[in-house]
Amino acid sequence: MITMTKQGLNDLKELSTEVDELREKAEKLMVHLMTLYQEDEDVEAREAHEELTKASASMQEVAWRLGYATEETQRAYKFEKAYMDYHEELLNKLHDDKE
Repeated sequence: MITMTKQGLNDLKELSTEVDELREKAEKLMVHLMTLYQEDEDVEAREAHEELTKASASMQEVAWRLGYATEETQRAYKFEKAYMDYHEELLNKLHDDKE
C-alpha cells in the first residue's frame, strides 16, 4: 500500500487553507466590483456596462468554484488522513503480532 507522506498530508491541509483564503478574497473583490457596477457605473457607456456585467458574473463564478475547490481539498485531506491512519494501524498490528 502506498500512502501520502505526512509532509504531503500537511501540504494538502495548508493548500486547502490557502484556497479558502483565496475564496474569501475573491468574494470581497466580487462585492467591491458589484458595488462599483451598481453605484458608480455610467450606464450610458454601453460597452463598459456590458463588460462590468460580464466581470460581475465571472467573479461570482470564481468565488463559487474556489468554494468548491476548498471543499474538495478538505475531503481529499480527510480521505488521505483516514487511509494513512488505517495503514499505520495495520503496520502496528503486524508489528504487535510478530512480538
